[in-house]
Amino acid sequence: MSVFTDLLTVFLFPKRCAFCGKVIKLNQNLCKDCEKEEKISNACRRCGLPKESCSCDARTIWYDEIDCIYLYEGNVRRGLLHYKNGGDKRVAEFFSREMANRCKENLSFSPDAVVYVPMTKKEREKRGFDQGREIAMNIAERLNLPLYDSLIKLYETKPQKSLHIKMRNGNVAGVFDLKDGAKIEGRRFILIDDIKTSGATISECAKMLKLYGAEYVYALTFAAVLHKKKRAKK
Repeated sequence: MSVFTDLLTVFLFPKRCAFCGKVIKLNQNLCKDCEKEEKISNACRRCGLPKESCSCDARTIWYDEIDCIYLYEGNVRRGLLHYKNGGDKRVAEFFSREMANRCKENLSFSPDAVVYVPMTKKEREKRGFDQGREIAMNIAERLNLPLYDSLIKLYETKPQKSLHIKMRNGNVAGVFDLKDGAKIEGRRFILIDDIKTSGATISECAKMLKLYGAEYVYALTFAAVLHKKKRAKK
């Protein structure tokens, strides 16, 4: 009966490419075309972008280093948007595995816990789930680390992508805080978000962790926006 149920589930809900949505085999995560999407390499540890397209400036950042797996464009962008808007949550396992593997490859310290950029209650209800927590929970399990629900978002903000880059820091200033009783002093964290737009949101979360005594914050996102004016000259 269970075998029949499994076959029926596969027939009714076939596995799809995490990026473009094409039907794929059960042992795949991406279709052949999307497997060609290149991961970020030779990245700046301050902005997470390829060094030739580095977007660093003089503004203060609060995390100690950042990693981003892909650029937020093409089918990578399509896949993340579909997931965030209530698509197949099974792809979160793929996102989290890629991010956990990046941690294993690049971490130069022993982390104590995983935290994530939170949503407000209203935002969670509107979306139906917390995509950042879903990914962070999977990463924590893969790295055998505790997941801390330490950060809270105090009120809703305008989407960062809808604002000019110069307005994004102000849009998230003072938006996040720590839950009462959260114990983070002296601890080292992996801070998770799905997308880095300007870096203002994840830096503000790192700021709260540092102000409350965190020793080290390694920020990690699945994708990073490469702004047109920052693209490498050919």
